[in-house]
Amino acid sequence: MKTLSCACLPDKASSEIIRRISEEISSQCSSGNALSFQPHFSVRGDFKIQDQNISKLQKEIQKFCNTISPLKLSLSKYGFYPWRLIFLDIEKNLSLQKLHDGCMKIIAKYKDPWIPDQYENNNNFKEKQKEYVNEHGYHFCFEFFSPHFTVAGNDMGEEVFQKTKIALLKKEEEIKIEVKELVFFDRNNNNQVFLKMKLGKEGL
Repeated sequence: MKTLSCACLPDKASSEIIRRISEEISSQCSSGNALSFQPHFSVRGDFKIQDQNISKLQKEIQKFCNTISPLKLSLSKYGFYPWRLIFLDIEKNLSLQKLHDGCMKIIAKYKDPWIPDQYENNNNFKEKQKEYVNEHGYHFCFEFFSPHFTVAGNDMGEEVFQKTKIALLKKEEEIKIEVKELVFFDRNNNNQVFLKMKLGKEGL
């Protein structure tokens, strides 16, 4: 049994820009959580899978990724979640939504019916979102998909979070990124890349 998460990695130049922003903001907030991963955005969060199902998942996900061209995305505004998390918001487009929806449906075939503790007893979700949590063990599903690059984690005090939020509310970046890879992080092995798939015909 492994615990995996599914994410996309940006091109190298964009990754370096996002990393610098994350280092700067995390330093200001005395936060370190966001720096434990390489820059990425989640396609779907943690799920558990039996070892014998991993190769089946890999084969089907790669076949699906072959149908998705590399993504061109834009980042401009900062966003904030109430659990003291700061991120760069990604402007969604149809291709990105298609990638998410397809991965969600394929992963659902092979994952275990495990629901992370922070979602199982959470009363903050809307009714449809609760259904997705019960079915998929994840809250950012389908129409609730919220792609973003975390730049400072939830390991800061409320006062620091609010102060940083005010400073960033009107700040904008102009970052264009290209995404050519989908990856699965091994959550039990220091978030190492466990599986990697190319988007588009490169994956054939």
